[in-house]
Amino acid sequence: MAIGENKVIGQLTQIRENGYWLWLDDFGSGYSAINVFSHFEFDLIKYDMELLKHLDDNGGMNRVILRELVCIAKELGIHTLIEGLETEKHLEFVKEIGCELAQGFYYNKPESLEQILTDIRNGRPIKNCETPEERAKLSKKSYMKNKKKDFWRNMMKKVIMIIAFVVLLVFALSACKNTANSSAEIDYGSSKIYTREDMDEAIEIIKTNFSSGFWKNCKLHNIRYVGDSCNSKENIQYVNELKPDKNYTQCIQFYTDFRSPLFDSEALNTNEEYTDWSWTFARTENGKWEYLTSGYG
Repeated sequence: MAIGENKVIGQLTQIRENGYWLWLDDFGSGYSAINVFSHFEFDLIKYDMELLKHLDDNGGMNRVILRELVCIAKELGIHTLIEGLETEKHLEFVKEIGCELAQGFYYNKPESLEQILTDIRNGRPIKNCETPEERAKLSKKSYMKNKKKDFWRNMMKKVIMIIAFVVLLVFALSACKNTANSSAEIDYGSSKIYTREDMDEAIEIIKTNFSSGFWKNCKLHNIRYVGDSCNSKENIQYVNELKPDKNYTQCIQFYTDFRSPLFDSEALNTNEEYTDWSWTFARTENGKWEYLTSGYG
C-alpha cells in the first residue's frame, strides 16, 4: 500500500475514534473496488443511484449486484443506504434485500434552503425524514457494532499472541531436547567386525527413537558399543527367531544411559536414571540395520 494511503487510513481512523461516522459515498460507480473494505473501516455505505435507476436493465443484473453488495455489508457489520429511490417498486426491492436506509424523490424532491427555513419557522416538519428516535436507534446499533468489533479484534489479537507463544515454546523445548540428545556421549569401543560407519547407522536409529514416540521426553546421556561378543552365534540365532523370514547374518548391540521424563513416562518410572539399557539390531548380507528390541538383559 502506498505511503499516502497509510496516512489517509490513519487520519480516517482518528476521525472515527473521535466519534464521527465514516460513510462511503456512491459505491458501485466509476472505479469502485471491493478491496476498499480491507483497508478502511466504514460505518455506512451509500450505493450509487445508477444501480437502482437501472434496476431491471440487462435482465435485472443490478438486482443481483445490489442484493450481494448489501449482503457483503451486513457480513462486515456496515450500515447500508441506497440512493435514487423513486418508485413504489424500488421501495419494495430495497425492503426485500434488507437495506436499512434509502433516499430519493419517492420521499421528497430537493428544496431550497429558504423553503426549508420557512417550513421550520411555520412549524411544518420536513417531509419523510427519519425521526430522532430512528436516528438514535441507528446510532446505538453503530455504537454496539463498533464495540463488538473492537472486542473481537482485541480478542483475536490475544488469541494470535497466545498461539504464537505456544508455538515458539514448543519449538524451543523441542530444539533443546533434540540438542541434548544429539550431544549424547558416544563410545565406539574397539571392534574387529564393524567400522564406525556401521555403528553410526545403528546409533542414528537410537537417537531418532529418543526424539519421538515412546522415548521422546527422555534425556539421553550416552550410547556405548557392547563389544564384538554381541555378534555371537547365539545372538544370530536369537534375532532370526524374532523374525524367521529375514535370515539375518549379523547382529550389533549398544547400551544406553538415560533419565526418564518428569511426567507422562508411560511404561517407565518417572524421573529415574536407567543404565545399561540394551538395543539390539540385525541385518542381512549387505543390508541395513533393523531395530529389533531393547530393554535390560
